[in-house]
Amino acid sequence: MSGVRLEKQLLNVMRPRQWVKNVLIFVPLFFNGNIFNADLFLYALYAAIIFSLASSAAYILNDILDRHTDGYHSKKCNRPIAAGMLNIRTAAIFCVFLVVLSLFLSFFLNTAFFLLILAYFLLNGAYSLFLKRIPIIDVFALVLFFLSRLLAGSLVTDIVLSEWLVLVASLLALFLGFCKRRQDLLLCNMPKQEESSRKLYSLEVLNKIIFTVAPAIMVSYLFYAMYSATIINKGAYGLMASIPFVWYGIVRYLQVIYREMPESDVLLVVYRDRHMQINLVLYVSVCFGVLYLQY
Repeated sequence: MSGVRLEKQLLNVMRPRQWVKNVLIFVPLFFNGNIFNADLFLYALYAAIIFSLASSAAYILNDILDRHTDGYHSKKCNRPIAAGMLNIRTAAIFCVFLVVLSLFLSFFLNTAFFLLILAYFLLNGAYSLFLKRIPIIDVFALVLFFLSRLLAGSLVTDIVLSEWLVLVASLLALFLGFCKRRQDLLLCNMPKQEESSRKLYSLEVLNKIIFTVAPAIMVSYLFYAMYSATIINKGAYGLMASIPFVWYGIVRYLQVIYREMPESDVLLVVYRDRHMQINLVLYVSVCFGVLYLQY
């Protein structure tokens, strides 16, 4: 394999498109009204870079362990390791390098953040080895991965997270996790004799869970906008103006995955759906106006 091709495959296996998830690290800073605090912003940015390296290491480990089952998935079969474009030894060495690098860098940022990254790796190892084979528990593990980014933003900036914000984030992660399992079920072409635990889910059960969690997100965000101490300290209930955008985003996402792009993952929906993009921009604009311009 040529050097250029190897570098391309290593970049692909890192899944840089997934790094956008690390924007969650900036959420505590943004909703605390300190996004323009240069020192805190740099801490959050540094943490986001480290988390990108750490998450890439976790993706590589998962791809190595899932290389055979991924071959039955209509989209995952194109991943470098599953497709045989990157050999296991090279991928494993690169994975270890990313683990060591991210732990080394996190140690110099914050001790608590270092322990969080270490816990993130341990949980990812457990998830890749056995937790993902246990229905329901596998999605709760995904929730913890989601929340770890939010906690990272809190730890490196010393900003206390609102309980309502944590609840909203937890429910959103739960919602997206079960939507992901639904997508996996639709795209899996694995023979019955080689079924994975994900095949233990049924569309009927997943649909019921998804349509139970979706309204819970809407209600919890309503309470967050109304009663969050962070908002009240800013002297405004104006964040309630953002509620329609959150509700629309949930409903629009359901419409997309059930009718327009049923086989698309979370990020693909955001990248491709213009309605979701406009709604996201409007939501951020309203929140920015309330928190920083005192509208």
